Amino acid sequence: MKNFYHPTKVRSGEVPHILGLSASPILRSNLKVLESLVRVETGPAYNLQQVRYHERVSLWRFMRHHSLEVAHAQERVVQSYSLYGDEIHTCLTEGAAYPWRLLARLDLDKFHSDIVESVFGAMFIDSGGHLSACEDFIKRIGLKLYAVRMAEGSVHVAHPRDELQRLIGSSKINLNVEMMKLSAECPAFRCTVIVDEEKIVEAQECVTKEEAYEEGAQAAVKFLRSEQGGILI
Repeated sequence: MKNFYHPTKVRSGEVPHILGLSASPILRSNLKVLESLVRVETGPAYNLQQVRYHERVSLWRFMRHHSLEVAHAQERVVQSYSLYGDEIHTCLTEGAAYPWRLLARLDLDKFHSDIVESVFGAMFIDSGGHLSACEDFIKRIGLKLYAVRMAEGSVHVAHPRDELQRLIGSSKINLNVEMMKLSAECPAFRCTVIVDEEKIVEAQECVTKEEAYEEGAQAAVKFLRSEQGGILI
């Protein structure tokens, strides 16, 4: 793996975590490949002629299915990504923390990440176990920069709920999420964090249920660190 050698030593238990983060579901679902196409046009003399052109095609469009539910989910992701994609990209390329809250706001289905995982697996098997094809693919779809930054430790990737669990130790924790009705067309979610039957923080007006969990956990981490005199994330 000449192209992806990095001097930073990573503990074996961290490898799957870093590899998974470097190909986050939403970014994977919107990555594009360049496809060479041919169309037939009528020439000046009314003769048919072939015209070659290139078009960028999102990977998720290659997924075969006959499900209206999946089609709606794909469309929802595209709309969400148009709102938050630039901010997610900036966090991964320039930020110090992994954008858990933004990704949770997108309310993604797992099949988006399965697409790229399947492509990597197929390439590895078809090449007889050689990694060069996988290396070329990860560069082509633009994930190398994310992977390198995470391997270097430039991005804080710990999940808020994992951090919260480490901070409270053996204490009992509950993250209670409920829907709030800001309006008929705009539901929102609220997360109340309770540690040993004591409410410590509350996160409100979250776009999705998963974002409420992430925002609540992150708020609790900040609160507990401030109580302990630690550094806020």
